[in-house]
Amino acid sequence: MDPSWSYDRVAEEYDQSRTVPQDVARRLWQIVKAAGSLSDGSVALDAAAGTGRFTLAAATAGLSAVAVDRSAGMLSVLRRKANQSAVTVQCALGDVTALPLRSETIDVVLMVHILHLLPDPDAALAEVQRVLVRGGMLFAAREVREEISLRDQYVTLAAGLGATAESGSPMDAVLAHLTENGANVERVDDGILCWRRRLSWEQALEQLRSRSWHYQWTISSAAHDAVMAQLELWMRANEIIPEQEWSGAAALHLWRVGWPPAI
Repeated sequence: MDPSWSYDRVAEEYDQSRTVPQDVARRLWQIVKAAGSLSDGSVALDAAAGTGRFTLAAATAGLSAVAVDRSAGMLSVLRRKANQSAVTVQCALGDVTALPLRSETIDVVLMVHILHLLPDPDAALAEVQRVLVRGGMLFAAREVREEISLRDQYVTLAAGLGATAESGSPMDAVLAHLTENGANVERVDDGILCWRRRLSWEQALEQLRSRSWHYQWTISSAAHDAVMAQLELWMRANEIIPEQEWSGAAALHLWRVGWPPAI
């Protein structure tokens, strides 16, 4: 990974390129509270919380919200947003594979768009089980969307230059692995965590130009510049108008994960 790029560096602009609306985040916690049999005051951990879109929604849903992230910059933005919203959030700097929390202190863990990115999801899942109270559950979510083709084209062009994006495991593979190892996995979103995204081609291009996406950080600056030059040529060849708007569907898929009691 290019050491000059990290979540700290993109923290201030992070929310501009992430599109989950706050009402969807609120609906997610309504589902989690019902499916996890939670009450007001239950302790909810947002693991790999980023700038806290889901952490703040947990707090406004009446839960005692805890955020853990490995980026000090992201947590700084989260704290500022919490102060602006007048909600209380406990923040801790740490990695999901070594949570800085005591064992059996968390009622529910939320992991959004992270499990499938981890090179070793088992390490994170072991930590989740350690911090959960007996009978506590994990809720794992991933965003799925109709994608503007610039990101796919970027990855294709980068691969043509021999630049490989950072990889993890497909979410389906992670969920299948959990089931094979005795966890109870059930999708619980009922298809209601959905919205529409709107942006111009130029906005999408700027997100790529500024290296907003983590998979771009594995690519050297020289390779990135070469890919962007080829991408702009590709747009012109395909007569894409930068100012033209694009609209696509997006949704969060949410799974409840529980483990049988230890004997």
